[in-house]
Amino acid sequence: MKKFIRWYRNMNMKKRFILSLNLTVVICVLIISVVALINRIDREKNEAEDKLFYELEYLVTILDITRDRELDEVKDVFYNKSFYNTGYVSMIDQDGNVVICKHNEGANVSGEQFFGDIEIMREGSSRYYDETIGQHKWQYFTWYSPEQSYIVATIDQYEFITKPVMNVILILVFAIVFSVIVFGIIIYFITNTISNPLKKLANIVGQLGKGVLPKKFDYNYEDEVGQLTRSVNNLIDGLKKTALFAKEIENNNFDYEYTPFSEDDMLGNALLDMRQSLKKAAEEEDLRKAESEKRNWATQGIARFGDILRQNYSDINELSYNVIKNLVEYLGANQGGLFIINDNKEKERYLELTACYAYDRRKYLEKHIKIGEGLVGNCFIEKQTIHLTEIPENYIHITSGLGQESPAALIIVPLKLNEDIYGVIELASFNKFEDHKIEFVEKVGESIASTISSMKINQRTAKLLEKSQKQAEEMRAQEEEMRQNMEELHATQESMAEKERENRKIIDELKAELEKKEINELTEKLNKQNKDVEGVEKNATEPGEKPEKGEKYGPEEKPGEKPEEKPEENKEDPSKDAAKDIHDESKTESQSEWSEHLKESFKQFKKGRKK
Repeated sequence: MKKFIRWYRNMNMKKRFILSLNLTVVICVLIISVVALINRIDREKNEAEDKLFYELEYLVTILDITRDRELDEVKDVFYNKSFYNTGYVSMIDQDGNVVICKHNEGANVSGEQFFGDIEIMREGSSRYYDETIGQHKWQYFTWYSPEQSYIVATIDQYEFITKPVMNVILILVFAIVFSVIVFGIIIYFITNTISNPLKKLANIVGQLGKGVLPKKFDYNYEDEVGQLTRSVNNLIDGLKKTALFAKEIENNNFDYEYTPFSEDDMLGNALLDMRQSLKKAAEEEDLRKAESEKRNWATQGIARFGDILRQNYSDINELSYNVIKNLVEYLGANQGGLFIINDNKEKERYLELTACYAYDRRKYLEKHIKIGEGLVGNCFIEKQTIHLTEIPENYIHITSGLGQESPAALIIVPLKLNEDIYGVIELASFNKFEDHKIEFVEKVGESIASTISSMKINQRTAKLLEKSQKQAEEMRAQEEEMRQNMEELHATQESMAEKERENRKIIDELKAELEKKEINELTEKLNKQNKDVEGVEKNATEPGEKPEKGEKYGPEEKPGEKPEEKPEENKEDPSKDAAKDIHDESKTESQSEWSEHLKESFKQFKKGRKK
């Protein structure tokens, strides 16, 4: 079936149309034939049944007439009775014995299937299969009560039904073939009037399928083909307009006027949506390009100013001039100034104009602005960018050889780094400052602030280095002075040591003289005491003389007490004490002078180190 459907769809329209009509005719004829055949079969069967039942009634009538006779006299009537070519009549009793039959008389058919139907129905018809001849047969039967038997008419189905039906089928087949031929010829001429225009339309549609826009097809009839032709021609016109519209879109002409065929025109509406999408995409692309150009512009500018700021500048004014000059030129501004905070004195901080540039010329201006004074001072305090498009009168004028004029836009940007402000940039222009340029100035301002911070740190470092070098030189001078003092002190110590040696020598000589003198004095004293003792003893030995009160025992002695003896080690020599006191005084005096000198030198040394 699938192969037939594929084969049918691969046929051209003409053949398909002819085949369809022929099949329609054949099917219609077949339906009519089948209906006619069924009616024929029913009619033949009904006529045969009527005839057979009539014959059976006829035999019953004969049997009734000849009831008083023997059955053998009636057998010839049964034997001679025939239906069609092979039909016959028989009598079968209720036990299944065949009483009269020219083919199987005397046989018992009680075991056959048809006999069971006969017993049940007693009158009617049944169909069974005769295995002996391999054919279907029909039996029509009726009950004959006088003989308690069945009168049965047996007919071959082929002669009864099949043969008449076959005759009808042959007639129908002939009619179908004849109808197909006649209808085929008629349909051929009819389809030519349809298929030829359709072939041309198919050729046109084929060209449209290939993307070619063909010429219109002329067909001036008002039939279905004419309607189809007009639709194809309208399609060609619409596709031409659509192609022209697409060409205009290709040329970025998004404002070209185009109207779809209808509200349901998918292609036209899709093209309009595509135009809108492409227009939006083009706008987004332009915006993206503009943003990309702005980013590239800002990136190149940051790189340019990075190179400028990386140069080694010893003078902050020269750095300021290069920065403001390039910034004015890169932004396309007309005038600019760079203010840097001067914090040399903590109590007198102010913004100092370090560079000014306008119209490709360097301006030599001196200007100091207090913190919080004017727009620049407020910008420094607020740490926010100020952008003005309405400039206050007499605030600033851009002067050239042709005169002076107020600018159209003014931006004041703080040089901010980590919330610390190092200065302010002021730029004026006759044109508006775009947002990306303001952001660029703010980013560059951070880099400038970082560079200024580094320069100030370097300057402070240089000052501190210079100061430390000066202090180091002073320290070296103090060290040299101290070294000289130490040498002098050493010389003094040596002279003092020499003096001490001389003093020791003198002291030793004095000690020797004192010892010698002391010994002499002691000797004299002892001699004197010895003399006194001898005198006393002498007086004591004389009789009749008693010592006076207080003289016998000495001036401090009491009667009964011995004189107190003092150890010799506690007796001090006055000459030794005097020499020792002179030595100690000279030594103490020299040591105190030396220690005072040393303390003074160390105080000066520590003071220089701290500085």
